[in-house]
Amino acid sequence: MSELTAGNHQLTNGLEVLLITDPRARSITASLLGRRGPVHDPPGKPGLAHLSEHLFLSGVNYGGTAVGEPVEAVGGLVEGTTYRQHIRVELRTPLHCWRWTLEYLVELWRRGPSVKEIASERQALILECREAREIPELWVGSLAWDALGQDLAFRGFRSEFFDGVSKLSASDVENWTRGLGSDQWVLCVHSPCPESDLLEHISRLFNVDGSRGRPRTIVPHRPTAKRIVRLHQSKAAQSSVALLIASGAPTLRDIASGRVLCSLLSGGTQGLLFTTLRDKEGLVYDVVSHCVAESDILAIEVYTSINEGAEDRVTDLIRQQLEHLLSDGVDPSKLQRAKAFTNGVFDISLETPATGGRWLGNRYMSLGRIVAPEEWTESVEQVTPRQVNEFLVRSMESSDWVWAVSSPRATGLKGSFYGNAGAQVESVSW
Repeated sequence: MSELTAGNHQLTNGLEVLLITDPRARSITASLLGRRGPVHDPPGKPGLAHLSEHLFLSGVNYGGTAVGEPVEAVGGLVEGTTYRQHIRVELRTPLHCWRWTLEYLVELWRRGPSVKEIASERQALILECREAREIPELWVGSLAWDALGQDLAFRGFRSEFFDGVSKLSASDVENWTRGLGSDQWVLCVHSPCPESDLLEHISRLFNVDGSRGRPRTIVPHRPTAKRIVRLHQSKAAQSSVALLIASGAPTLRDIASGRVLCSLLSGGTQGLLFTTLRDKEGLVYDVVSHCVAESDILAIEVYTSINEGAEDRVTDLIRQQLEHLLSDGVDPSKLQRAKAFTNGVFDISLETPATGGRWLGNRYMSLGRIVAPEEWTESVEQVTPRQVNEFLVRSMESSDWVWAVSSPRATGLKGSFYGNAGAQVESVSW
């Protein structure tokens, strides 16, 4: 079992501090997680959160050198990620640099980007999104999220997104930054260092007030639509299909059920969809599913790339598997395999210290509390066939799900989808 221990604290300025102690770690990973993501972008300003994340790690620092240069000079890494509801800025360095790493992270947190940096990163963000459009799993999944009104980092890759990003200004970034007060951030540190030593140093460095303005109450958009999105991309070499099922604010039990359901559908070579779509039908190379858990939503993503012309057959087979689960329930032996797969993947992730720390940080962001590895493993083990069935029924009977398909053909996606009656159908063309 994992040797990770975690404790959370709050500084007087409201900053939350999550300290993860791992005796096996030979490095320090320090992350700042800001509770604002693409779902909070103001109307007409898509990409603002994503751009702001870029700006943390772009340009020059107070010393006049590139932000990443001093980190890489000591053998470290810098990384930024935009999630649906929050952003992450991360520094990972050798252990002997732990004090400097925290000091440098404070500098990045407090600095303001220049107008030149904003213009440069605007273009970089547009290029990133255009490049991502060439990855079928990304754009078909993004279309599905976009159809639910859950605008992610790429906003479905629509032309309005690129137009909006190109118009983002320095004042937009400044307002975004000022609207994110100290109590809207979580500092997550993963290291072998004693918690008391870290906390003393962090309190001295991060316990500053007012540098980021007054916090605002941020209300994410709620998913409401049931839609089918068809994307015609004439230059695509293949088609892709995505199914997105979303429900409300999750509990730990919900997240465990969702993860087990993902393993049941496409975990390894014995997942229900993998054996049906690949082994029996030969229609796909792989099927991928993810469980996305944030404070206000739990979503199951299923997507696969297929040959042109097989869109209807694949979507019908996915629908049939879901209907079998709903009507016949979950086979106990298959559920046990799915639970073992879920916990096995989790245990393997803990072997990499940074991955284990990141998992704990993300669970903290979604549930607002520390979830110990042992508690998670036990929650997965306690998942029952009825629990999975109830989770699936609750999700599929709601209006919060969508199909998306991309194809080189202008037609497609005519299958008799589960719950298709009355769904809004939208066609998009690139």
